[in-house]
Amino acid sequence: MRRGKLNNSAVIILVCSAFFTIISYLCDQIVINNENNLRKLKSEQQIYDLELIEFERLEQEWNDISDKYASLIGYSIVQIDINLKSLIVLELSKKDEYYKKFKSIFRVSESNFDLMLEYLKRNEINLYENFRSDLLEIRVDQSIWLDINEDTLKSLKFSEKLEYTNQLEMNDLYNSSPDIFNYQNYEAFFKSLNLNPNSINFDTWFDLRNLRLLAIENIQKKLDETIDFENELTDKINTLNENISLNIDKVNNSEIYINIFILIGIISQILSLLFILLLFRFILLKKINKL
Repeated sequence: MRRGKLNNSAVIILVCSAFFTIISYLCDQIVINNENNLRKLKSEQQIYDLELIEFERLEQEWNDISDKYASLIGYSIVQIDINLKSLIVLELSKKDEYYKKFKSIFRVSESNFDLMLEYLKRNEINLYENFRSDLLEIRVDQSIWLDINEDTLKSLKFSEKLEYTNQLEMNDLYNSSPDIFNYQNYEAFFKSLNLNPNSINFDTWFDLRNLRLLAIENIQKKLDETIDFENELTDKINTLNENISLNIDKVNNSEIYINIFILIGIISQILSLLFILLLFRFILLKKINKL
């Protein structure tokens, strides 16, 4: 070996050291890029999580509103079947022979019979007022819910089917279906309803029944029309869950890749230093041999 020159072994050692240094540098760059991607993935994960929470909240709150409508429908149908029919039957029974049989079987005096009828009439009026106030309360809750969640609901194309609260006004329902009612308009009907219960005629009772049934029919119709919205909301939640699941896999894979390349980079640095030490050893031995 000539003076100032490295032999083949030294060159090989130097090349190996340079190779592992380059590998270590490349691994560092790959780790940096993956960490940047990992931050983006975690940021997307937070967005998905927030969206999922928001849409799950929407679903729960809408289910609560739907349940309130369903409960009102179920309770009212039972009351219509029991109270109003009982009232009509008892009122009619006073005009035929069944009235006498009823009194004899149940030992009810005529005065008590009239009190029973009056109670049923007052109770029926109270039930209608409760139905109207409960429906108004649910509609107000729904309107407030729509206003609060207006921005979020805009992303769902079927959300417009929820804006029907103003279509469930009792006076509008009554006035829009004159064929099934006896009075000219809702004002006349409501005026007749405010008379003494014993003075209320059958036209009012039948209109009271038909109005509640019409309201129930319209509520159920509107709820049926919201199925598209509910399906869209469910699909949105399922899509978000799928995106979150895929994103979690990407995050896990990215973290695995980062750890692998960090390990490769560390090993490469160690090997690079090892070859540098070998090169120093080779140079020292060379000088020693010259002495």
